[in-house]
Formats: sequence, C-alpha cells, structure tokens
Amino acid sequence: MTAAGSLRGVLGGCLLCVLACAPPAVDAAPPLRILALGDSITQGRGSQSRGGKDWTPTYSYRYPLWKMLVDEGVAFDMVGSLDGGFEGDPDWKDYQGRAFDRDHEGHWGWKTTDVAAKLPGWIEGSTPDIVTILLGSNDVRGDTREEKLASVERVRQAMEKIVAILRRRNPQVVILLGQCFQEWEPFADMREAMVELAQKQNRPESPVVVVDHSRGWISNPQTDGTHTVDWVHPNPAGDEKLARNYFAAMKPYLHREEDETRSFDSPRLPAECSWLGNSFPGADAWIQQDIRALTVTPDGTVLTNVEWEEGGGNVGEYRDGRLVRYARHTHGWGALGGEAIAANAGYVYLGGLFHNEGGHLQDEGTWPPKGKKWLGISRRQRRDMTQAAPFPGGKGGKGDTLRGCFLPVVEVPDQTSGHLAGLAASDTRLYVANPHDRRIELFDAQSMQPVTHWPCDRPGPLQLDAAGALWMLEPAQEGEAARLVKFTAAGGVEPVPIAWPAESRPVAFGISPRGELYVADDGPAQQILVFRVAGGEPIRAIGRPGGIYSGIPGAFGDLKFNRISALGLDAVGNLYVAHDGQSGGGGTVLECYSPAEKLLWRLFGLTFVDMADADPVTDTDVFTKEEHFHMDYAKPRGTEWSYAGYTVHRFKYPQDPRLHVWSAGAWVRQIWGRRILLVNDMNGEHLQVYRFQPETEGEIAIPSGMFAKRHVPQRNSSGWPPHQPAHGEWIWRDANGNGAFDAGEFAQNGGEDAPASQGWWVDAQGNVWLATQRQGIRFLPVQGVDGQGNPNWDFAKMRVFPHPKGFDEVKRLRYDPASDVLYVGGTTAEHKNQHWKPMGPVIARYDRWRETGGRAPRRWTLVAPYVQGSSGHTSCEPMGFDVAGDYLFVPYTGASREDKVATGRVEVFRADDASPAGHFEPSADVGEIGLQDVRECLRAHRRVDGEYLVFLEDDYKAKVLMYRWKPGGRGHI
Repeated sequence: MTAAGSLRGVLGGCLLCVLACAPPAVDAAPPLRILALGDSITQGRGSQSRGGKDWTPTYSYRYPLWKMLVDEGVAFDMVGSLDGGFEGDPDWKDYQGRAFDRDHEGHWGWKTTDVAAKLPGWIEGSTPDIVTILLGSNDVRGDTREEKLASVERVRQAMEKIVAILRRRNPQVVILLGQCFQEWEPFADMREAMVELAQKQNRPESPVVVVDHSRGWISNPQTDGTHTVDWVHPNPAGDEKLARNYFAAMKPYLHREEDETRSFDSPRLPAECSWLGNSFPGADAWIQQDIRALTVTPDGTVLTNVEWEEGGGNVGEYRDGRLVRYARHTHGWGALGGEAIAANAGYVYLGGLFHNEGGHLQDEGTWPPKGKKWLGISRRQRRDMTQAAPFPGGKGGKGDTLRGCFLPVVEVPDQTSGHLAGLAASDTRLYVANPHDRRIELFDAQSMQPVTHWPCDRPGPLQLDAAGALWMLEPAQEGEAARLVKFTAAGGVEPVPIAWPAESRPVAFGISPRGELYVADDGPAQQILVFRVAGGEPIRAIGRPGGIYSGIPGAFGDLKFNRISALGLDAVGNLYVAHDGQSGGGGTVLECYSPAEKLLWRLFGLTFVDMADADPVTDTDVFTKEEHFHMDYAKPRGTEWSYAGYTVHRFKYPQDPRLHVWSAGAWVRQIWGRRILLVNDMNGEHLQVYRFQPETEGEIAIPSGMFAKRHVPQRNSSGWPPHQPAHGEWIWRDANGNGAFDAGEFAQNGGEDAPASQGWWVDAQGNVWLATQRQGIRFLPVQGVDGQGNPNWDFAKMRVFPHPKGFDEVKRLRYDPASDVLYVGGTTAEHKNQHWKPMGPVIARYDRWRETGGRAPRRWTLVAPYVQGSSGHTSCEPMGFDVAGDYLFVPYTGASREDKVATGRVEVFRADDASPAGHFEPSADVGEIGLQDVRECLRAHRRVDGEYLVFLEDDYKAKVLMYRWKPGGRGHI
C-alpha cells in the first residue's frame, strides 16, 4: 500500500478459490488445493515502526479461514508462490497442534491488471482446486466519475482474463469472487460489474460464486464495530468477517463426492514424434525384424521371409535400399510366414503356415481341421506379390486370406515345430525341402501339381545354380557336421567335399553368377566363406574376422556381421546379407555390398519388444537391452540415431542372461561414477545388471548381477543358470569378474520365494526397489561397487515399507532419492486393469516417504482415464508410468475409437498435483503402433535444455517411438 489511510491506491486483497476436478482418491480424498489471490488485504503485514509511527499488524483473512478449514476436518493445502507477510509476519499462532499454512498469492500494492499478467507463471507450480479473489482497490484512478468508471472497466477485463487463466489450468475450477467492501465511488459500480461478470462466466463444471463482503462492512476505523485499521486493511474483526463469508461460499465444495475417472479430454501437445531402431517410420514403410530367408532376382530385387512379423510384413520386397512392398495376407486369420522363399519370372513362392486358431476358424477350403496345421506355399504374382496367383485345388479365400493360392505341402499336429526348410524355383519346377516327411518334393511351377519326391535325411536351404542344378545345405546335427550337396536330376546326392574351417557353423548359402558357393558361417569367425563349386578349402572370406566382435568388440560397422541368417547374390555379383544377432524380440540388418565389398545400402529393423533409455549424464548415448545408439538431436526426425554398438558377446559370455531370458526393457544409471545397464524381462520376473569396461571390452555389456524372485526353471539342456540355489529368491553378483554364474556368488533371502510382484525400479543412486502386489514395498540400498566394478546389494540391508493403504495391488513404482518422493501405480477395488499386463489406472504420490517410514499421507491420487473393452485385448488402459522433471507420463496399451484415442497415446500430468498437461499421439507417418508387450514400456528423460525425451515401445513395426517435447517450445505433431 502506498499511503496509510488513502482512499485511492489502496490494495484491497481478494481471495480466489478454485475447486478443480480433484483426482479421485482411493482411501481418502486428496487435499483440496486452495489459493488465496489478491493484494495487501490477502497478504497481511507485520508490525512496523516507520516515520515515528507504529503500523498495526494485519493478519489477513487467510488465518481465520485456515482455522475454520481445520475445524471442518477437510483435507486441504494452501498454495501459492509466497509464504510471508509484507515487511514481516504477524504472529500467526499454531492452532489445534498445527502450524499455519502460509502459502498464498497476495501481493501488496498490485492492481488487478498486473495480477492477470503474472498469474500464469505463479500457478505453473501448483494447480488450485479452490481460489478466492479479492482485487480491485488499487486499480481505481482519476478524479472524475468517467475516469473512475474507466477503472472499473479495466478491472472487469482483467478479471475475465484471470478466470480464463485459471480454467486453462483446471477446466473444473471453482472461483469465489470477492466483492470490494469500500463505501465510496466507484466501488458500488465495481460490485455490480463483478455480479454481471459472474453471471456471464458461471459454468456448472466451473462455478463463479460472488462473495459480497460489503454488507454490514464498517470502514471508518474510528467508528464502533469497525472492520479496518486504516479505512482499508481489515482488523481481526474484519479478517474474521471476510473469512466467514468465504467459508460459507466455499463449504458446498469442500465435501464434493469423488469425481469419476478422468476422461480423455486433454489437449494434444506439440511434441515431435520421432523413432529409433528402424530405417522407416512405420505407417506405410518399415523394415521387418528377424529375416530368416531371402532370395535375390537377377536384377537385384530382394525378397525376404519372416515367420512372425507383428505388423504383417512377413514377406518383403526390397530394391536399391528401399522397401517396395509387403506381400500382406501373411499374418492373422491363421496365416504366418516361414523360413523359405523362391521366385521365378512369373511367381513368388512364399513358405508359410496356416492354422485355425484353436479350431475357431472353420472352412475346409481355407484352413486345416482342428488340431492340425498346414505347412505350405502361398503363390503370388511376381509383378505384384500382394496379388494371388491361384491354381486348381489351392486353399484360401475366407477371412484375410487370398483365394485359391495356398498349397498345403504337409499337415502336422498343432504342437509340431518347424517350417519348410527350403524352396527353389525355375520357370517350370518348384523344389521344396520338407523336414517333417524328410524328403525333397518337386512340383510343377505352373500347375502346382506334385511331380515326384525323394528321401532326404536332413532337408535344408535350397538353391538352383545357373545350369538349373539343385543344391542344398544340410544343417549340422548332433554327431554330424553340415554339408553341401548337389542333387542329380533323379534325386541322387552328389556330396561336395567342403573343408570347413574349425569351429565354423554353416547356416545359409548362395551361388554367385560365377558359380562360386557363398556360405554364411555362424561360428566365432562370423564371415561368409567362399568356395569353388568343386569344394575344397575356402578361397576367400568376406567380412571382418570375428564379425561384430572384431576391432572394438561390439562396435557396429561395415562387414562386421552378427549372426547371418540369409544371403543371396544378383546377376552382377552384388551380395545381399541379412544378419540378426538380437535375442528376445529380435532385429535385422539388411545390407548390400558390391563385388569389391563396398557397402551399397543398408536398412535396419533392430528393435522389437524393446525399450530404450538415455544415459543420464550424456543423454546422447541411448541403450536398449542390446543396442547402443549415438544421438544427434540436431538432425531431422527419424535420423537422430546411429547404430553404435551391439552389447551382447555370445561367444565370450555364453551365460549372459539376455541369451537365456526373453529380455525387453532397459534402464541406464550412473552408479558410483560407473555406467550400469539394467535389463528387465517382459513380465518383470528378473532384473539383470551389466557393467561396461570400454578400454578392453568395447561396447560389450558384461554380465554383472541378477535378481531372481524364485528358482529359475531350466527349460533346456544348457543348465542355465548353473549353481543357483535350489529354492527361493537370490541375488547373483559376478565376484570374480568373468561374467559367469559361479559357485559361491549367490546371496539368498531365507530360501523363500519373493512375494508376487512385477514393479522393479532402480533409482538415480542405484538403489533397487520392488513393489510387491500386496506385501509392501521393498528397498535394497546399493552398497557400493566392488573391485570388479559390480554394484553390490545385500538382502541383510533390505527394508520393507508397508503396503500403501487403499490400494488393492501395487504394480509399478518410481522413487526420487533427491526429493524423497515415491510414486506408486496399481489397482483398487473400484479401478482395476482389464488385460493382465497393464498396471491399473490408479497412481499416487507420497512425499517424505523414507523419512516417515512409508507412513506419509498422500499428496495426491490420480485415476487416469481408461476404457474397458469387450475383452482384455480391446481395452485402452495405462500400461505403467514414468516421471521426469516436472511431469508424469502414462503410456496406453490399446486404443478407443469412441474416445478418439489412438495407439501410442501418452497422457502427461504435472507431477506436482497430477493435473493434466496434455497428451502425445503418433504422427501420421508413424501411424498405428502395437499393443505394449513390456510392462515397463515407457522411459522419460529430461535433457539439460528442458526438452523431454519419451521413449515408448512399439512391438508392431520394429522400432522404439521417441516423443520430443519442450514445454513452452514448438514441436511437430
């Protein structure tokens, strides 16, 4: 206030209360966040002596209002960017054993127009549920009535802006619009203007309630019963009067029934939708993962086949480094791809499989009988392989299958594994390697009628040479090495005397235009061995010796092959190679080299059932469970990443859990100054720990530790993991640094299994958390790093916090050690997950979690929007959440047409109060993404410049989605 007792330039405080649609609580309503917005009447001041005069303290109506709310027993929190009075605080005494909650937004001497300008920034850190406003006293200027009425108009316009600002922050805010109480001009006009404004702005979902303080108000401080100390600022009686007026207006909103789940009505945020791990975005083009077979036509067209390709791209056609098309009709409605493919001038022959989805698909002309499946060949037009090339007796036509173009070669029981092992085609003949009947079958390439067959002990990949002779690679089996054979026209075998190098493992082959034999070696050499057609020793090898492990181990580069799965050559000798070193989920590199071994083009489909995370120190290093990407955020979307390295060394570390457990998610932490990779599996059963030693191991992540919640069943003859305890949960630590599970390296927890749980989390310090579903929250503090560089955790140091009240099951967890804030997600009796993988829609925040031993009251509870479907796979519900910076990110599995929710949706909430900030959805060129398979399917990271990176699993088109969002900045949808 500029001068005591002045009738102008007086800052009259105004309290604004907004009751937003508070996130529904589970066991108790979250605190109502109450904002007092105004000037000096709202702020209050301490006692002062100035100019020989004592200034009487003013307590502000906030203090008696706070006491009334305490007596009411309502859960509330006073919010605002200020917490003190003007020129000191009055003596705000404790009440009912509680200290006065001082937070407010009362600014001494401010006009309504100034408050409107600053309000967006003030409420950025908190979203009020109830706001009380008392403003206008400082806005009055001028001596004439016209000038004073102009002041009233400025207040009205500024107040409309304030209402709009509050509603943008919270569309369901409740506003208590206090009337200035002064008796002189032009305050009667101002009160009338505020009544009109409230009538105009009132909404059922966001009421604007006029609170008239002028009735019975006595401004003269010399009059008995006065309410002021100086004509304007209230004395204790005035503060009490203001508080009772506000409390009466507020009371109907204090005990609102809990609101239903939030709806999908948040705005779409201007985030850039990018991706990593795939050469193309996905809607119309993407690179398939797990290529198992390819054939190359003389002109360099590459045709590929994959058994399982989530997006339906089981059979692909590539030319000059671009995707031409996918064959389609090879995934779903009983159809799958396979491990063989061939082509001639007129047709493409796709090895594949037809089943009947447990007997649900019934039509003898399309699907096999219940309990059986067909292994066979789909014939397509060579000019456009999306088009059927039907033939007499061909199967197909119902559902999404092409009519009359599928030839069943063999009918086998449903449980039978394996595919047709090879195909080769001339313009007149089609050869089929049938491992189930152990024979080579010959069909007429035009009529698809059988011609003959002959026995074959080990059917494998087939090739025709330039003269039309049929070749086959017999795969190795126990006691018998692989061998190349040439068949005579009558089916006789002509073995080719190949001298395989030691430790070689032939897996695929091709024949060059010069008649040379190119054989992919999946042994430690990871090369392509070239032999003369007559056999003998290799005449040369293509690729760097050791493949991906040559030079800097794991570093990706030209001719550094990693588990070649298929190869072929065109008429001029260009070499086409598919290599797939990835484990769980899979991934492919498809590349072409000239006869001089110069790279001509390369395509990536690296990440499937994968999650990514950025190193918290560099954030230009991003890791999945197996890949290392370098990031350049200045590059165009989709090109920010480059494939830097592959982190699994299957020859040096054969006991690496990633080679035995279907791994999926990844977190990167700096623990005691060391980069640590933490890997979880699809369903949160295990937590794997890896260390790096770049000076000797390059890109390789060395197995360092593992958490297992129970004895790991040994599913095959490998006996992995060796030496594990016979019963109960355990922690393995690689004490001798050799990356193997050795005796004496396991710690147990009493021999009992861990409780049912799926919510692993490793915080920024390296502490391990586990949210059990019903038996509390586990905390294992990191105990440092041992001499080998392994982080160390000890069951003896484990602490178990109580199960959060009101939750039925807790399934996800995040903890910030810097602020001692815990977030948990799960289900309640009312709000559950429909599909078995998602988290459930309820998320709660707890402050001072470790300080209070897990008994702190909730700061807020959020029921995120969700939609149940006719079955679990048709639901649209939160899969989990992550927290970074000021925001909480909730990924959705599924979609909802009615609610206009697309796959790939991420809802964004403010971490401070769970208020909605908006949402992300994929761009048009990314299109639909798949249902999330990984429970921890999203990772968020805040960069130093304020940009958020949000990685999201896409198990549909072999990539990881990457949203880039900078609040307040510009992005691209």
